[in-house]
Amino acid sequence: MDITAGSSTNQTSSGYSPATMTVNVGDAVTWTNDDNAVHTVTADKGGFYSGDLKPGQSFSFVFLTAGNYTYHCNYHGWMKGTIVVQKHA
Repeated sequence: MDITAGSSTNQTSSGYSPATMTVNVGDAVTWTNDDNAVHTVTADKGGFYSGDLKPGQSFSFVFLTAGNYTYHCNYHGWMKGTIVVQKHA
């Protein structure tokens, strides 16, 4: 999962690529800041928070419960994403 280059100024971009990702319970997701500005990965309803991610830094989180997890950047309100966590088939 990438925080896309230019997302701090491109308000038509979700800022996260892909904007929606589907994973299984127990999977880790890693976000890497490929932009030249500081960003965050902040769960809308709590549960995970990256703190400030400077350019080149990464943050990982393991999803242990099925559900839809929406998140955003604290600094750039147009940056939004969703992680869909499903039970193993």
